[in-house]
Amino acid sequence: MSDSSPVRYVTVVCRVCQSRLDERQDERPRRVKCPVCQTSVAVPAASETPPSPPVRLPDVEGYALADSATRAGAERLRKAADVVLVVCPICRARIHATPEKDAGQMSCPDCLEPVRIPSRTEARAAAAQSQPRRKAEVVEAVPLRPTSARRPREYSQWFLQAQSSIRRDPDPEPPKRLYLSDTFSIPWQREVRSRWLGLTLGLTALCVIGLLTLHLFEQASGAMGMALAFFALPMIWVAIWTLSYAAAVWLTILIDTANGCRTIISWGDQNWREWVLQLTYVQYLLAITLMLSHGVAWLVRLAGGAYAATFGVTAVLLFPVVVVSALERGGSWNFYSPGVLGSLFFRPGAWLGFWAISGALAGVVGLGLSWLMEQSLTAGLLVAGPTAAALVLMHARLLGRLAWASGR
Repeated sequence: MSDSSPVRYVTVVCRVCQSRLDERQDERPRRVKCPVCQTSVAVPAASETPPSPPVRLPDVEGYALADSATRAGAERLRKAADVVLVVCPICRARIHATPEKDAGQMSCPDCLEPVRIPSRTEARAAAAQSQPRRKAEVVEAVPLRPTSARRPREYSQWFLQAQSSIRRDPDPEPPKRLYLSDTFSIPWQREVRSRWLGLTLGLTALCVIGLLTLHLFEQASGAMGMALAFFALPMIWVAIWTLSYAAAVWLTILIDTANGCRTIISWGDQNWREWVLQLTYVQYLLAITLMLSHGVAWLVRLAGGAYAATFGVTAVLLFPVVVVSALERGGSWNFYSPGVLGSLFFRPGAWLGFWAISGALAGVVGLGLSWLMEQSLTAGLLVAGPTAAALVLMHARLLGRLAWASGR
């Protein structure tokens, strides 16, 4: 081979591992070692293989192929250009398939439904009609069998009834007796027992610290009395925590009972900051009650009546009206509700029953604690905490039942 002749390469295949080797051709045949299995592979001389004419490959996707591309690469590109995209008529899955000479079918990988694959002629005709030409064309698949031949899916009667039924929570069961059902036992219910214990602990600690502070103030004088003033700080913090916790528990029981629930479930994940806000709200309702009571008692005093007695009775009667009105307004700062005021005339039995039972309960508890403290101050303080805690919970239940009855 002269120096002016171009260098030619030939592709040989190893007979052992089938590896393809591109080797340079010389004037004489030679042998090379396969880099994979080290087998000797014969490379023919340049004169033994006639030169192949250059092949002009068609343009693919607007890019011209280089003349040095092999026939194998051209064949792969031609097959890739013939790939079609078919859609399953059942599940609408997109499937890439290679069309053959004749139309065929394949199973959908998702629903196993037979999908028709168009022939190569159909795919190329569909590709020629679309502009711009795309590598993969969407050809709507035609099922080989009618869909009506499929067996209809059968559903059980229970499944159909469950799908057609309206899912909603059942209405709460009304109490058998308005003010007596689950009222005096609520502090020891499973959901309320821990709150009663916490409130008992706070009220008992408040009573003990307050009594000790007063006793020390009476015994001390001068500088010693000023030093003991610092012992009043724990009492302030215990009072804030206890009253805030009592307001939170009282409002929760009141709202759930007013909604008709016999079991208290709306405790939530409250912290001491939310307790303080709820205490502020209860204090606001109490302040409104005291202001209205003061106005009524002032008018009675102008008419020659007793101010203190009128003020106390009016406050006791107005406080549930103000609370139920605010509750009917959605717990807002508005304490006026025409519906609640109307229930005073249309449902007087519910209001009279609440005032009678709550008044009798407070009177019995107050007289009992007064008598016990006269007998033994220590025993009275130990009993006052749990009794007052239970009284707060029972009052919330009674007031909630009143709100439920007045809103019916």
